[in-house]
Amino acid sequence: MALRRRIGTRQGRIAAGSGMQLSINRDSKNENLVVRTDTGRLAQVFINLISNAAKYCDHANPELSIKTRSLREKIQIDFVDNGSGIPEDSHSVIFEKFARLDDDKAANSTGGAGLGLAISREIMERLGGSISYLPDRQGGAFRVTMPLESVFETT
Repeated sequence: MALRRRIGTRQGRIAAGSGMQLSINRDSKNENLVVRTDTGRLAQVFINLISNAAKYCDHANPELSIKTRSLREKIQIDFVDNGSGIPEDSHSVIFEKFARLDDDKAANSTGGAGLGLAISREIMERLGGSISYLPDRQGGAFRVTMPLESVFETT
């Protein structure tokens, strides 16, 4: 499956939690990669990251940048928004089940149980990859790393 198809074929805007539109910017020339994986599960991870940016990016004009790069037998996909990011004292818990960092934002958003990033981490591990937070970036920044070919473990 072409990665470009899974991410989508064009730039776009989606409703953000603040009532603003989240602008999605992509470097599509680097998305011409073929991956062999469980595309449904990979899409679930992508949807979660995009949805989180839409809900929690606190910039007046929220934007999400999606950049893909190939590294030999792996690919890296960075999802970086222009908000204030995740507080340093919360970095260690964001991938834990039921982790909610800001109850006010959670109450005002469409909700969720705090499982999205924990499930995304589990999916990526089963696909032979990983998901990580990038604390050295401006805003909320996540990196998905995976082999170009992976098998989803069903155990």
